[in-house]
Amino acid sequence: MDSDKPVSTNLSLAKQLYHFSQLAERIQYSLDPETSPDFDAILEDLAHLTSSLTRIGHQVAEQSDERDNLLSLANISQIINSSLDVDEVLR
Repeated sequence: MDSDKPVSTNLSLAKQLYHFSQLAERIQYSLDPETSPDFDAILEDLAHLTSSLTRIGHQVAEQSDERDNLLSLANISQIINSSLDVDEVLR
């Protein structure tokens, strides 16, 4: 197994997940008894996969928080724009 470079955080989530799927397939192939397993490389790939999935989990959580904030802002904007009466908007 050749070692992979760390996945850039600039890659889209879909591309990162595809990369991890490929890495998992490579690990699965490496564990096939008919191949000669390189356990050091497998452990390195598993460590890379684990840390990368943890990082993606954090990114997803951050994006979810940002989405919630944007939805709240959109709702506030909708309320503000729903009336031309300043006193009603301020209430």
